[in-house]
Amino acid sequence: MLEQRGFHDGAALNTRRQIGPEDEIAAQEFLKNQYSSSADPNLKNLLGVYSSDFDRVVQTVALGYCHVGTTKTGVLKAHETELVLAAAIAGSGATRSAIIHGKAALVAGNSVAALRATYEMAETINKWNNVAFVLVVAEDLATGLSGGR
Repeated sequence: MLEQRGFHDGAALNTRRQIGPEDEIAAQEFLKNQYSSSADPNLKNLLGVYSSDFDRVVQTVALGYCHVGTTKTGVLKAHETELVLAAAIAGSGATRSAIIHGKAALVAGNSVAALRATYEMAETINKWNNVAFVLVVAEDLATGLSGGR
């Protein structure tokens, strides 16, 4: 699988640069564009309620550097990157955020079946970690979204 994605051959050629101000800009643009149709505006700054510095770091690193950067460098396609993000969030037990990112994964072009499998995997991980997680029904998220398949 890794060789099919070019990770072994491309790794030496596609060395990532250091995190910079452009990553914060990329994160803000990503949030503005990608989640406008799927996100609850109250959740966008949820982390900022507790710590604006932490929120800024998470957005810059996770969204700007990793998410946008991974897609721009061609390591993953945009819909694949979005599904990875949805999986990571669901695997952390953050149900509300898992719903938002699940909708975004569907809008990005992932299938309902792929999202369902992601959530089922997250539920298994959360049970193993003894973390409360409300299993989200992927089909419910697809209702009314134009991008879900």
